[in-house]
Amino acid sequence: LRSITTASATSTATASLIHQYPLVASVSQAATNIRATLDLLDSIQSIPERVVELLDLLEDDDALIEVHTELIQLEADRDPALARAADSPAEQAQLAIHFQEVAEVRAKLLKRIRQLFGRTLELARSMPQLLVAILIIVSKEEAAAAAAGDLTAVQYFGFEAKLGRYGLLMMDALDRAAEERFMGHFGMTSTLAEVLEAGAFVIEDLEQVYDVVRPCFPPQFRVFDFWISEYHTRLYNKLEEMTLSSAAPLTAAEILVFISWVREYQADMALRLGVTSLEPQLVES
Repeated sequence: LRSITTASATSTATASLIHQYPLVASVSQAATNIRATLDLLDSIQSIPERVVELLDLLEDDDALIEVHTELIQLEADRDPALARAADSPAEQAQLAIHFQEVAEVRAKLLKRIRQLFGRTLELARSMPQLLVAILIIVSKEEAAAAAAGDLTAVQYFGFEAKLGRYGLLMMDALDRAAEERFMGHFGMTSTLAEVLEAGAFVIEDLEQVYDVVRPCFPPQFRVFDFWISEYHTRLYNKLEEMTLSSAAPLTAAEILVFISWVREYQADMALRLGVTSLEPQLVES
């Protein structure tokens, strides 16, 4: 009898709630919205403290992936808040000031990544885990750029690609590093014999790229192709400069030495690096 009475009371209460369902649903939704708003406010208010922590972490290269992951979350907290304030310029301006240090973190992260890519050969030999870490960051950013259709067609000598912001930063740093290494070997050369002697570093560097740099890079970046294009084209230009701008025509002996060197260079490219097609052709030089 007691069970029947309890069931009857429960049924009556349930029926009452069913009649009040629109009100209950409205209150529940309002509570959900309030919780979401409070969570958003907590995230916004904690941003300055989180930014300070990230700026400190940026001093530690081993924490770059952690910094990048947290930066993405900070931007995910920032963007909805700015979007909600779109109809209030004054409020949006205040929020922009509040969030400006988030952009500072990204700028400093970009700067550090550029610096590290300038040391790619060194990192690949001694700290490959750090090189892989910054490549993970670049790969994530490039995937996001591709999804957003935010890619730019670029060309470095014979190397062509479509890249996002971080990919461009990476390739620009690699291009500058290749130029610096090339000038370090060829900057003081003034005769064809000196150029040919200095040219030995091209094969040696490219072997390093193939053996220790290439395995660190995702295949889509085609880093070996990039480095071949960088070094070979610069070498071609240097040889063309020496042979065409010489005060006196090359002697027969110099021509024979040059042809022999080119054949050895092409054989090394093919046998040591598997590169059988090179443009521009050195024999034309």
